[in-house]
Amino acid sequence: VDVLKKSHQPDVATMLLESLAKRDSASADVMAQLGSLYETQQRFGEARAIFTKELETQRQPSPDSLKRLARIAYKMGDLEEALGYLAHARDLEPQNAATHFLFGLICIDLKLPPEAEDSLEQAVRLDPQNPFYNYALGSVQLGRHNPDGAIQHFRTFRDIKPQDPRGSFALGVAYFEADRKSVV
Repeated sequence: VDVLKKSHQPDVATMLLESLAKRDSASADVMAQLGSLYETQQRFGEARAIFTKELETQRQPSPDSLKRLARIAYKMGDLEEALGYLAHARDLEPQNAATHFLFGLICIDLKLPPEAEDSLEQAVRLDPQNPFYNYALGSVQLGRHNPDGAIQHFRTFRDIKPQDPRGSFALGVAYFEADRKSVV
């Protein structure tokens, strides 16, 4: 199957794996490969069904399985379900900054700024030098009328990625908003 995927014949690989799955002779590894192929082919409903079934067979769900399901749910536009998977993964791995970050991003999409800010703050607390976590948190804080907090995070982003013009621009906007806020 790997040879077929590498030789750009994913349809043939999918057919082979599907035939194994139909005969109930597919191992968990084969099912995972089939789910991954479905995801690659943007057959998200089928991928989700396979990975959900895999999750149900696990005594304790793995954070990786939950994050994979969250990614597929997100691609399907099911943001609430994606958030649920990430919440479960976050409970299992509370020290994983990336999971907090992804949770925060989906909260932004769902227009839940307090929850987004809380989760992004946790991501920054766990990985303070990640420029993207800082930028996202600064953006949420700016949107919540906290330009002073945003300045700190945009400055961190700019210091870590000085070649990226978004940092200087966002920092300028935050300073402008802080100045405007002090006048009002």
